[in-house]
Amino acid sequence: MTANIEAQYKQGLIYTIRLLTLAKRSERDIHDRLVRKGYHEQAIAKIIDQLKKQHLINDLEYSKQKIFWAAHGNPIGRRKIWGDLKKKGISRELIDQVLETYDVTEEKTRAHEAAAARLAKLQKLEPLKQKKRLYDYLTRRGFPYEICRDVVTEVMQGDRNLTIDENESN
Repeated sequence: MTANIEAQYKQGLIYTIRLLTLAKRSERDIHDRLVRKGYHEQAIAKIIDQLKKQHLINDLEYSKQKIFWAAHGNPIGRRKIWGDLKKKGISRELIDQVLETYDVTEEKTRAHEAAAARLAKLQKLEPLKQKKRLYDYLTRRGFPYEICRDVVTEVMQGDRNLTIDENESN
């Protein structure tokens, strides 16, 4: 049995290193993938210990990277980040600690950018439908109610002013 666990350890370590070359993973994500592949629990524990010693998995770094991409990549709000990290097995304390670094003004800026881009795709709809769809879109992206409300109002007001200015110049 020990030889089998040792063989699984070696094979599993190669598999997880291959996974980690594609993207950072949380500890639980690695664990769940190895369980699905049928690895023994002792081999999994040994693999995870080895990866931690080599600093290849680190839930804090994984969480910080998620925040970075929320701030610089596809715009998502705090609730979506929190939910995504929780699904990946990150502890509540660690999530709360990392979310403290996600500035509220930055979150509002990202929501504004997302809403402005989305509004461009909704131009053919009537204003009430635009407003509802924008609000729903931002809510699905994990932005809080207050930010959604303020941003949708600002973007819709800005779009109306732009339309009025274009009509006056013609």
